[in-house]
This record gives sequence, structure tokens and C-alpha cells, in this order.
Amino acid sequence: MTQANTSSAVMQQRHVDRSGLDLFPTPPWAGRGFLHYMVPDISGKKVWDPAAGKGHLTHVFNGFDCDVFASDIVDHGQLGEPLDAVGDFLCEINPIIPKFKGGSDQADWIITNPPFNAAAEFVETALGYGANVALLCRIAFLEGKGRFNELFLKNPPSFVAVHAERVPMCADVWDPSLSTASCYAWFVWKAHGSNVTELRHVPPDCKAKFSEIGDLKFAEKRAVKENGDGDKGLFEGVAE
Repeated sequence: MTQANTSSAVMQQRHVDRSGLDLFPTPPWAGRGFLHYMVPDISGKKVWDPAAGKGHLTHVFNGFDCDVFASDIVDHGQLGEPLDAVGDFLCEINPIIPKFKGGSDQADWIITNPPFNAAAEFVETALGYGANVALLCRIAFLEGKGRFNELFLKNPPSFVAVHAERVPMCADVWDPSLSTASCYAWFVWKAHGSNVTELRHVPPDCKAKFSEIGDLKFAEKRAVKENGDGDKGLFEGVAE
């Protein structure tokens, strides 16, 4: 595995390439299931989502009565509340400073679905804020010599919560009609956790139990795009 160069000189020169933003919105029911089973005391906590995308997860946090700060490297066009800040979470020379109610800039939790190709860097940056951290990633995030040596060996997560139910995600939009063969898990670092990683499961049937009618304002269809093999990827339009 080739490791990303995260030196100060490189990080200070980061630029936005929309083709590499890796935006895969989280189905709201998956976020609710995680919070319900894994962070039952989340209500009222200060939560920062630094890769908020179009607002799918921040919509969920608001429903749990959290004090939410939402940011992203670009404005993707919010389907819910507007972003609180536009900026690069990984930037070292001009870092984002969250602002919560009462003027506090300290998050209790940093919870996000980051670009997969920068997820390890998101963990390292988030841990620098001293908060509890939870990232939604493909289970394949566990693999890789670089991540093992530079992240998991030095700073293992407190627990990994695997979704027993598949969580369909696609590029740029959340299309509730899709299915998937991919497996996702929440990688969680507790601020005062141990050095032993616990395996947990987010139980199945979260989609049936935690879907809400208000989520439909975040639902879109993928744009149809034929590749050379005739496979269809992306449907255009908005779900009813």
C-alpha cells in the first residue's frame, strides 16, 4: 500500500480536486442505528462532522438534539441546513475552529463519513482535538500495511462496530433504492479508551427501525451512466 504524504509542506499546499472528493452520503438510518446502539448518551453533546457532504449525518445529529458543527472542504449543495464552515479539515496552517453554542470550540465527538483515501489522516487529525472519534468506513479499512503500522499498531480504535445489515452507498447521492455487496463499520476511538480493540455489531433491521419520513428530502437518484461493459452506474432525478 502506498501511503499518502502528510508532511507539513504537502498539507499546506492541499487543493480541492472535485473528482477525488469521494463523496458517498450516509443513509440516515445507518447513522441513527449507530448512535442508538453505540452512543446512547449522545443527546446534548457537541458533535463536529468535518466531512458533512450534503448534510445526511448532520440531519441525524440534529434529531438527537446534539449541538452540531458541520464543515466540509467544499460546499456540495446542502439538502438540509447550510454548512457552518467551508474548509479543509486536514489543513495545518489554517485549521477550522468549530464554534458551538455558548462559544465553546471543543467537540465532545467528531463523527463523520470521510473520503476513504484520506480516512487515516482524518483519524490522526481528529484525535489531535482530544475528542471521541467515530468514522464510517468500508471494512477494508482494517487492511493495509501502511494503516497497520502508522495507525492501528500505534493507536488502535476502542471498538469497531460492524453493520450486520448492508449499508448501500453510492457516489454523490443517497439513493434509498440501491443495494450493495460492501460491508461498512464504524471505527471508534474513545478519548479515554484502552489499547484493546473490541468488536461490536450494529444489529440488523436498522433500515426498518430507524428510517424516518423526513429523510426523503435527502433522497436522490443516481445519474445513468453506461460503461464499456454495459454496466449501469448512476440514475438521474430526485426520488419521490
